[in-house]
Amino acid sequence: MAFDSRDNDDFWDIEALIPKKKKKSLSPFATSGFIRQHAIDGEGRDDGAERRRLTVTDAASAETEETYAPEGYGLIRSVTVKRLPDRYDFYDSFRRAAELYFDCKGEPCDFVPFYSYMPQYTQLSLEQRAYYFYFRDSSRRGRYIKADYSYVYLYVYEIINLPERIPPVEGLPLLIAVWREYRRALPNLDNTLIPWIQDYCLVHRLPCPVEAFGDSLPEAIAVAPMREFFVSGEGLDSRAVVDALIAQLSDYDWRRGRYSGGESRELFELNMRGALRSVLIALWRSGELSDDGNVRLFAHDAFARSLCTHKVKCKLVIERVSLEIAESLRASVTASVRYAENCLRAHIGVKSRLGVKGLPDRLKREIDDYFARQSMRGGSLAPKINIPEYERLYSAPEEGLSSEGADEIERAS
Repeated sequence: MAFDSRDNDDFWDIEALIPKKKKKSLSPFATSGFIRQHAIDGEGRDDGAERRRLTVTDAASAETEETYAPEGYGLIRSVTVKRLPDRYDFYDSFRRAAELYFDCKGEPCDFVPFYSYMPQYTQLSLEQRAYYFYFRDSSRRGRYIKADYSYVYLYVYEIINLPERIPPVEGLPLLIAVWREYRRALPNLDNTLIPWIQDYCLVHRLPCPVEAFGDSLPEAIAVAPMREFFVSGEGLDSRAVVDALIAQLSDYDWRRGRYSGGESRELFELNMRGALRSVLIALWRSGELSDDGNVRLFAHDAFARSLCTHKVKCKLVIERVSLEIAESLRASVTASVRYAENCLRAHIGVKSRLGVKGLPDRLKREIDDYFARQSMRGGSLAPKINIPEYERLYSAPEEGLSSEGADEIERAS
């Protein structure tokens, strides 16, 4: 009888011995159930609603684009806000939970550490949730208690994602305040909150409130992805705008100077700002500060690396006058700062001078005219300040140099 391979023993059928794998199928993206009110009390928590972060929107959204020109004085020419089509909504359940927990009150309690790379409500234990509400209530009232990064970020995510509950004109000072209060204890906030604050203003058409940054303005400018943002909405009559421009354009920080502190601090604050304002006005009128040749586009995703829901997710395209590529402008402003400080050093009796290179004569005249006006008025320049005796050792001798004197020094040595 002929051998038929179809009649062979099943023992040799290797494929039959291998367990069949179930084909993977995509489960529908949906969130089942809403976070129930009793979740606030910790009873019957429905964590699944927030864990399933990816949901399907009612209909595929269409791309929308809005372009506007910021009002007033500034280096930002136009801003385009693009909302891209996206069928899937990440973190939609976070937004719904934030709505639910928005009015929860906090009571004083002990600090409980909390760490999460992307903090959300379902990650909080009962003790952590109680402390978060206490921290949030305190921050809303301007009282800043101990907090970890994750508590701060969760609070910031609420402000960013709930513009209907927290109007942007109210949310902006909250964001700046929490950055100012916690940046020393939590230094990484500089690299995250400053870009988000910038995006928050541009998305909601708010001018940069430079005054709100206070003495921390130079630090904010140093880490901002678009420094020109800090010169928006206000003119050179604003003290903070002048400070922002000088911080961006000068390689020399006069505030760190040897003679700008102590009893001469007020003198320097008033007159350095006044003299440099005259310089900036001259540069603006000449077109050097607003040169069309320095116009550049700056595009990026708003609120990058944050927990950002579909309703606020967008892309920003900004047309701005770039100060980063204006090397000649930077050299002129740096020289102006040093020259203005020399004028004040002369006023208080300090003989040592800073080196000044490449200062155009017209800018030198602007500074000289400013100090001449102040001297004529007699009100802005403070009386001369007594310089300690040891400072005189750093000054050049008043008597002239001679070959005879040099010979005498050589013989004595």
